[in-house]
Amino acid sequence: MKRHCCWLICVAALALRASAQVSVEAALDQEQYLPGEAMEVAVKISNRSGEKLQFSRTSEWLTVRIEGDGGYMAEASSELPDGADFSLDSPRMATKRLNVEPYFHLTKPGRHKLSVRLRLPGYEQPILSPVKNFDIVTGTKLWEQEFGLPDTGHPPKVRSYMLQQANYLKHLELYLRITDPREQLPLHVVRLGRMVSFGQPTALLDRRNDLHIIFQNGARSWRYCVLTPEGNFSLRQTHAMSENRPRLVVDEQGAISIKGGLRAKSADDLPPEPEPDFLAPPPATTNHVAPPPP
Repeated sequence: MKRHCCWLICVAALALRASAQVSVEAALDQEQYLPGEAMEVAVKISNRSGEKLQFSRTSEWLTVRIEGDGGYMAEASSELPDGADFSLDSPRMATKRLNVEPYFHLTKPGRHKLSVRLRLPGYEQPILSPVKNFDIVTGTKLWEQEFGLPDTGHPPKVRSYMLQQANYLKHLELYLRITDPREQLPLHVVRLGRMVSFGQPTALLDRRNDLHIIFQNGARSWRYCVLTPEGNFSLRQTHAMSENRPRLVVDEQGAISIKGGLRAKSADDLPPEPEPDFLAPPPATTNHVAPPPP
């Protein structure tokens, strides 16, 4: 009996030592989210156990836990997004990223707490991460337009573009929300960027039902974006004030463009501006000076 107890104590001590030398941390790139907005969690695992850790994609080695105001809790177990096994040598650290929003569909405004639980292969005691706080906030609707998706039958599937603003860290952010009007479920939520409180965005749909948006994001600057019905950026530019402010115009063929202002290059332009090729040979020139006429 004593030998059996000693064996159990040794196993527990080894498991405790191994778990103490492996740590896990969850990080978020934002402090608040709109309902339906993608929530990417960076799970950082540090292995100082002296052993190689092997995680199987079928072992539910990672569990995400979210607790909201009022005590309600929801849990989701996630396999690796790439569907592959995962190993971590010692001493090494690795970061795995996953979007947890589809697992929880967080719609209730308020403060939430996120943590992750890591299960080590061969050990029953899981490792818990420190709690990460975040807020779910509701935005204010500024504009909304229903439209039909092309090539989706007769009648076509209907979607809705909605522009919302929300306070974020003492400034305003503009969001695009794409929903199914029949179900009011957010299909895509896209953060467009910071906006000023004294300017209202302008939005127009082109012939393909892509959404063109221009909004003021500074004292003399505007952001121009074009997004597809799937919520993907096809264009993102910055424009500045000149003799007049930039604005959206529609020509006789229905094409939408910017008139007024000046284009200002930005690091997050889409598509990005090509880098200058400093190794390219200079254009052919001549320094020959013609002789004066006789």
